[in-house]
Amino acid sequence: MNKKGRGQWVKTGLGVLGLALLAVGLDHYVGSRQDAVIEERDAKLERLREQAFYYISAEIRDVRESPDIETSHQYIATIRIDSVADEPIYVSHPYVKAFLQTGETSMTEVPVEEDSNHPTEQIYRVENQSLDISKVVTIDRALPYNRNLLKRFMHIKFFISLYVLPESGFKEGEVVERRSSTFVYVKPYYVTDEEILAVHDFQDNKVPVYIPITSFRKWND
Repeated sequence: MNKKGRGQWVKTGLGVLGLALLAVGLDHYVGSRQDAVIEERDAKLERLREQAFYYISAEIRDVRESPDIETSHQYIATIRIDSVADEPIYVSHPYVKAFLQTGETSMTEVPVEEDSNHPTEQIYRVENQSLDISKVVTIDRALPYNRNLLKRFMHIKFFISLYVLPESGFKEGEVVERRSSTFVYVKPYYVTDEEILAVHDFQDNKVPVYIPITSFRKWND
């Protein structure tokens, strides 16, 4: 091979080597960036989990009769979201289901709807405060209820689900769901105070509509 041919071969070899090194460098850069993105997402999710399970609570705090309960058969349930964090926490509007205990162990789902008297938001900013959200629960008087737990009172389980998310809003893979269950006793609207006072003693003979029970939380089951 003459000198000119050897020079061309060297140039070609160096060019191929340069392209290979460039490809390796790009692959390393892309891999590093992907690792950084994954680590950043994992750290964000861990922070959201901490907020969801250590800094906020979501429970039923009140149940009252609607003004037209005799015809509507509706109660107004108040869900309270509390935060003890030193920073804002962003949560979605809670999804709520309610189940009336209709037998010894059986539970029957009853309708839960939004309260049209209170505006709702898709996302709430909660910071060192309590946030109250109302839901309308309809209980048909034809439904049986377990009378053996607290006599003359209905036993109801509320299931509450919401998402904790970053300030930037919903993004696939970057939200944490928080679930909890709250059990309460509720006075049937078709049972008179006199019937209840015949089996229970209440201060000043004032029969409550809502009696809380110690809450049971079942995280992500």
